[in-house]
Amino acid sequence: MDFSKYASSVYESDGLQDARYAEQERRRGSALDGQWIQHPRARQCFNNIQLGAKMGASVGGCFGLLTGLWVAVTQRNLLVLPVSIIGGSVSFGFFLGCGMIIRCEEAASLARSQALALPAPLAQRWRADVDGPDGAKKEE
Repeated sequence: MDFSKYASSVYESDGLQDARYAEQERRRGSALDGQWIQHPRARQCFNNIQLGAKMGASVGGCFGLLTGLWVAVTQRNLLVLPVSIIGGSVSFGFFLGCGMIIRCEEAASLARSQALALPAPLAQRWRADVDGPDGAKKEE
């Protein structure tokens, strides 16, 4: 039986050929070639900000098109249309991109802040109202 598929394909070198291996990697290009943000969490955060800006720009462009068409028809001036589309897409894209920065918060502090903000479950509230805060039955 061949168990090599369960073994690691990465083996340590003896260190004698490290300069040659480094030169080969430099020529071939590493896995992160062309990415100027190397840290995975920072790269994910930057990608989220980009996604928010793109989505905001598309929504802003649509609203800019609608409002620009209305203004262009009522004012009889077609030059308002591109200004409205570009202005809407830039402003919406900027604000949605800034809004995505909030989502780049650390997971541990985010979970902690959400745990503090959650109200008590409804069953516990109801039980406290019926039984009293100390768990004893209320006398009516």
